[in-house]
Order: sequence, then C-alpha cells, then structure tokens
Amino acid sequence: MIQWQAIKPKPDVHIRKAALEKFLRRMPDRLDIRLKLAEQHLYLGETEAAFDLLEASLPETQNDPDWLAVFGKTLRALGRNELAQEYLLRAWKRGVTEAGLDLAKLLGGRDQCDDAISICYSLLDRDSTNFAAAQMLCRNLIASGQWEKLEQWTSACLQNGQWNAVLPSALAYTARGDEHNGLIRELVEVDQYPVCIQNFTGSATHDKLCETLLNHKARSNFPTIYAGKGSGQRIDRISDIGIDPVTEIFERIKIEVGNFGQLLADNVAPPAVSNIPENATIESWGNICVDDGHEDWHCHPAGWLSGVYYLDVPELSDKPDLAGQIEFGPLMLDTDNTLDTWPKKRIRPEADMLLLFPSYFGHRTYPTGSNYPRISIAFDIVPNSNG
Repeated sequence: MIQWQAIKPKPDVHIRKAALEKFLRRMPDRLDIRLKLAEQHLYLGETEAAFDLLEASLPETQNDPDWLAVFGKTLRALGRNELAQEYLLRAWKRGVTEAGLDLAKLLGGRDQCDDAISICYSLLDRDSTNFAAAQMLCRNLIASGQWEKLEQWTSACLQNGQWNAVLPSALAYTARGDEHNGLIRELVEVDQYPVCIQNFTGSATHDKLCETLLNHKARSNFPTIYAGKGSGQRIDRISDIGIDPVTEIFERIKIEVGNFGQLLADNVAPPAVSNIPENATIESWGNICVDDGHEDWHCHPAGWLSGVYYLDVPELSDKPDLAGQIEFGPLMLDTDNTLDTWPKKRIRPEADMLLLFPSYFGHRTYPTGSNYPRISIAFDIVPNSNG
C-alpha cells in the first residue's frame, strides 16, 4: 500500500510574483530577486516584462552566469535567436546547466543538430534521468537521420538500467524485429491503458465546484513551460489550496490508485509500471479550456502513474469527431508519431470520468471549439524515495 505524503505548502504564482515585486522595490540592487521575478514573468508568458527587467540590470551584472542564462532564455522567447544563442552559449560555458537545455533547443531549431546533440550527451552524462535532455537528444538524432546512434543510446539505457520517460517512445521509433516489438508492446499495453472509470463520483455535474474553479484567484493563463496552448487557464497544486470537494475527489483517487496497484500485483506488467512506490506525493493542477485551448504532445516524466478527472465537458455533438478528445501514443520525436509499434488510442471525455495511465504515455488533447469550458483536474503520483 502506498504511504501518501503531503507536499510542502507553496504560495500560488500570483502571490510569489507580488512578493518578488515588493522585495525588488525595497532592494533594487538584488540581482537574485530580479532574476527570480524575470523567470516568473517568463513562466506566465510576460516576455516583454522579463526583458525590460533584465535589460535594466546594472552593466556589471551582465557577465553573471545566471543573468546570461535567463536573458538568453528571454531573447529566445522573443524570437531573437542569434543574440539568444550568444548569451546562452556564454552561460553554458560558465557552467549553467539550465542554459545548456535552452541552447540545445535553440540549436536544434536552427538546423545545428550535431551541436545540439553534443550538449544533450553532456547533460545526460551529468544526469541520465534528465528527461528534457533525452527528448532533445532523440529529436535531433532523428532529425539528422542518425538512427544508429539513437539505437545505441536506447540499448545503453536498457543495459544500464537507466530508465527515462522518453525511452519507450524512442524504442517505438527504432523498433526492429520481433524482440524490440515485443518489448514495446509490453510497455505500451494499448488495450490495458488508460484505465477508464465512468461515473467516478456518482454525479454527472458539480455546478458549485465548477463555479469555484472558474472564478478562483489562483487561475493563470497557461504557463509557457507546459503543454497547454490557446485559450485556457491553469490552477497549480489544486489539491492543496483548500477546496473541500477537490480534497474529497483526491481521497477517491487514492483508492482507485490502490486498486490499480492491486491489478498490477495480480497480473504481469512491465517493470516501469509494476514498481509501485512505497511512498508518494500527488502533484496536481486544474485545466480550464475553451475554444482553441488544448495540450500538445507531452508526458509526465516525474510520475509513476498519471491521471485526469473530467469535472465538466461541453456538448460536442455538432463538432468534428476529434473535437475535445484526448489521444495517447508515443511522444512527438519526429514530424510524425504515427507508428505501428505504438498504436494511438483516443477517448472522448465525459463529465465525471477518471482516466489513469502510466506517466510515460505520450498524450495530447484536441480543442473543443466550444465557448463552454472543459474543466479537468490532472495529477501525477510521484515516487518519494526519501519517505
């Protein structure tokens, strides 16, 4: 049985931003505060505000490695790629790990795949579980046609027991022969996952809770670092902000996660899923999507098991078949992720539906095209080895 552990309380994005602004007014020479505030602006998509804040820094601070990294990231967000590359490279050479990932993304987008690959290998040498670096490595190896190196990397990960959430998708792209195909089939189990539970709480509508979430002060536009795009809002750490009905929903979710664990214990499952954590926390967030709001292909690398509970969905009978659906499959490591080795699976969400799936499953959502909000609560079950 999983021992559930609480997450340390953390103020929402708006409170953090307001506090940093207050501190900076009192201590305008504090570069660390200026950088944290700039990163908060970037998180919220307020790129021009981040640029103005960093540009106003004193000249002597502009050789600071952390400043170089954040300023380079800001320039990249503004599309000023040549200048961004200069600053990110300077930060990377000064040992700022985070700058390496932004630099690799920039180089890959500018058809400098070999340079991006070199940086990704360096990042993975430091931390083999670095999902973002692994994803960038695979994308650039595929983009440059270096399939042999991709197969070498996946084989090395398997031989060394270096699990990474991008590995199943990379294997699906490189699968050759029955042995590899069998391994992929074990990992993806498209007939078994996701687990779909309808009428989860026994009530199709939760009008009061929907109204609470639609008007909650913790709402923010989709942060730039996540997969959400278009017209939508996010509520971070939704299980920890004191909404009683949400707390009750998560108590039910814990029961279903326990049932899922029992299902695994009774059946043969791949190690990536069957290694049920003894101690875990729940990372959660709310999504409110309308019209063109959707999520691009992504997975949840920190989790063991992930899920989404649909609180309310619009009526879409007059919309195209794909409208509002959630689709599962491999990550988008190439221009197309249609693979025989990992067949895609689509589900049309319904109100009061819960979906559970391995966290390494790639997935995306389609826009509803409706002004009526699709309200969902998403979560990751994150193993805690320090329990």
